Amino acid sequence: MKKRDIVYLALFIAFSGLIIGEACVPSSGSSLQSKFLAWIFDNGSKEATIISPNGLTIQGEDKIYIGQKNIYKPVFNPENTSDKRVNYYIEDTDECVEDLGNMNFLGLKDGSFTLFMTSVADSSLKSQMSISVMKEPITSLTISTSSANLIKGMSGILNVESNVLKLLDSDYYYVSDNTDIVSFDEDGYFFGKNIGSTDIYVKSYTGIESNHIEISVTSGVFNPVSEINYTGDNSIYAGQKKTLSLAFNSNASDLKYLAESDNESVRIDDGNLIGLEPGKSNITFTSVSNKSVKTTASIEVKEVKAKSINVSEASIQYGKTQRVNFSLVPEIEGLPVTYKDVDFSSSDPSIASIDDLGRIVGYKKGNVRIKVEWKEDPSISEEAIISITSMDGEKFDNINYWTRKIIGHFSVFMVTGVFGLLLAYDLFFKNQKLRILFNGLINVLYGFSLAGISELLQMTAKGRGPSFKDVGIDTSGYALGVLIVGIILLIIQLKRSHKNKSQK
Repeated sequence: MKKRDIVYLALFIAFSGLIIGEACVPSSGSSLQSKFLAWIFDNGSKEATIISPNGLTIQGEDKIYIGQKNIYKPVFNPENTSDKRVNYYIEDTDECVEDLGNMNFLGLKDGSFTLFMTSVADSSLKSQMSISVMKEPITSLTISTSSANLIKGMSGILNVESNVLKLLDSDYYYVSDNTDIVSFDEDGYFFGKNIGSTDIYVKSYTGIESNHIEISVTSGVFNPVSEINYTGDNSIYAGQKKTLSLAFNSNASDLKYLAESDNESVRIDDGNLIGLEPGKSNITFTSVSNKSVKTTASIEVKEVKAKSINVSEASIQYGKTQRVNFSLVPEIEGLPVTYKDVDFSSSDPSIASIDDLGRIVGYKKGNVRIKVEWKEDPSISEEAIISITSMDGEKFDNINYWTRKIIGHFSVFMVTGVFGLLLAYDLFFKNQKLRILFNGLINVLYGFSLAGISELLQMTAKGRGPSFKDVGIDTSGYALGVLIVGIILLIIQLKRSHKNKSQK
């Protein structure tokens, strides 16, 4: 092996090792890069000019329809107020609304409530809004059923749709043109009583009528329900959905059932058992066609705990308010953590403070560590570096992003590809005219494998994860290095060939 090949090999191994080593560095390791970039690009004043608010109003609708959600926002004067954080609470004597968090409210029933907001920066600035919760007017009703043809004695159910997002049973009633042939019970099921046909439909109490469906009742064998048993699991996680399992007597003709729970920890919806909140619930299942036949199942809804927290690094322009981006990682994959309350803290409140809702305000240039801690188990926590800059935070993050992609990914792989082809050109396929092509293809394959391995290794690094996009960027950089060297070597090879021919 020639001396230059030893150099090529050493550099090739060094850059490959650098790539593998960098893939194992946690996300917090990028703070050095952020500091360097801040030194180059972030040349503004060291401290922010804080703009204090002198007015606060609430933006949002003064009514919410039942079943719908409304979001309310604080509006400050002046518009470029630095600290736009507010604390809020509601007075709801009617219990007509549910607070979903972050000033997002769900209408539950007729009533009214008052929303109060107070500025965090100046507690003397307050605003309030009276909000009504009401039913949305019904303008249309549509019905459908899969039971247009019934055997005498069997039941059917109507699917009712409307312009109203949450249509209540009390908003309409059922109608049969001939109750001797088809009649409805108090739960909304219809039954074939005698042979014949008739129309059924629904009608709102305000006079809106749905389409009509003709139901035909014919003779046939009808075997009544004599037995019903719950055969499913007796436990479910909050937020989980399981197919409901019921067993009837083997010859039963009508398998429809009613389900009633003694609390709100579970819900039965369209043949599914859904866990809502931790607790135990007794569910009674009753046959629709024979309401004397029933069974009760005890269901435990279990909590989904957090196993870790992911917190995203970010850059924030000082004098601006921004919410920290974090997520609780559940023990049970695919299910949300049941109790989501966390505590926030800043390593240096003089640079940036963070409130109980995770809203950050930066006061001067610098880096702080923001810690997010799960309240239910404080040992589960995570930190991330937040850079407070004098320039727009999104712009700084974009510079940071492309610096990592171009220097940390593309360029390093490109240099590795250069030394990879130089080494391979000297060592392999010397007697083949197409050795540049063969060595180039082998190198690109190596570059692709190296990119894939480095991304997979990021799964072991705290706060990082693999990305197919980065595999493409890395492989493209490696391929470009191979292409540049390949073209140079090809030119040299052609010149030598031309010189040899001219000498002959």
